[in-house]
Amino acid sequence: MKKRKLTLAMMMLSGAFLVSGCSSSGYYQEDIDRLEEQYQSRELEMSELLAEANQKATAAQEAKELAEKAKQDAQANAQQLIDEANRKAEEAQEAKELAEQAKQDAEVEALQLSQLIDEANQKAEEAQKAKELAEQAKKEAEVNAKQANQKAKDILDELDAIKQAEMARKEPKPYKYDYEVIKGNDKFFEPITEKGSFDNSDPLEELVPADGSGAGRGVRTINSSSIVNGVSTIIQASYTTYSNNLSNSGIALVKGDGTLNGRLVNDTLLVYSGKETNINDFKTLTGTANYKGISYIGVIEYNDANYVKDVAEVNLNANFWNKTISGNIVEPKATIVLEETQISDNTVSFTGKASRINKDNSIFDDNQYKGTYEGKFMGEGAKEVAGKVSLTDNFGGKLGAVFNAKKK
Repeated sequence: MKKRKLTLAMMMLSGAFLVSGCSSSGYYQEDIDRLEEQYQSRELEMSELLAEANQKATAAQEAKELAEKAKQDAQANAQQLIDEANRKAEEAQEAKELAEQAKQDAEVEALQLSQLIDEANQKAEEAQKAKELAEQAKKEAEVNAKQANQKAKDILDELDAIKQAEMARKEPKPYKYDYEVIKGNDKFFEPITEKGSFDNSDPLEELVPADGSGAGRGVRTINSSSIVNGVSTIIQASYTTYSNNLSNSGIALVKGDGTLNGRLVNDTLLVYSGKETNINDFKTLTGTANYKGISYIGVIEYNDANYVKDVAEVNLNANFWNKTISGNIVEPKATIVLEETQISDNTVSFTGKASRINKDNSIFDDNQYKGTYEGKFMGEGAKEVAGKVSLTDNFGGKLGAVFNAKKK
């Protein structure tokens, strides 16, 4: 637009110069040349101005275009920034909303956690109380158990005491033995009857221990000499022993043959032993009972002939109602009758009359053995009986027997 305006101005100026020249034809040629030079100079100047103007117009156009582009770029950048800002604003809003939601969730979770903590604390308190109650219950249970145990122990002790008292009431008496030398030569049997000087051993207890060991036979030869209180004793003898040991009673017959201080001696030792039935136990027994066992019989005739008969059988009948006992000892050719006798009051022992009868029931008045028998009930419930028989004939002969028997 400016270029066109400059061109038109130049044309108008040229025309003015031409008009001026035509009307002044009287000017000199040099004036025309000078004017033409001026015109050319002016035209050159105008061309330069026009070129400069055009250049500036071009620069302005370019600046405008650049400004427009810069504007567009600025607008685009601004839009991008706005979009970015909007996006960030949206993200910030979303982040805010998420933070708010997270805050709310955290608050809810914190509340729930607080509730859980409160519940846990409450349960911990309850557990502590339960523990304390359990400890208290345990202590009370221990005290109660201790008291119960003590009470049970007291009851057991009382029952045990009652049992012991009952056992003591019924327990058989301690082991004991009785012995007899048929012809009274007690000193002759001292090697059998006297306890040991060094170990206090008891030969008779070893002989009749009442230990259930059964029947036995043995022979001992003794050569001994001793001085007691200035009195010398010399024994040279052979002792033949017949024994039978049940669980609660024992018997033995010892046949001795030899010399005592040089004097010939033939004699027999009778021994019976056992654990005597307790009288309290015995008093509870009722009815009747039969006993069967064995007997050993030794005979020393008037002429000092000394021998042992075969093993005999003993039979006894006890009546606990009437407190009586009777029986017999059966030999191959004779029977020793044990007449009925009373069991002594408040004891478990008995003593009665006895006699020896031949198998044909005839009694030879010129050689009849008569005498007594004795014995005791042995063991709990009077399970066994043990005793001895002492008989004498009309000529001074001696018959001795021992027996023990079990309740059938």
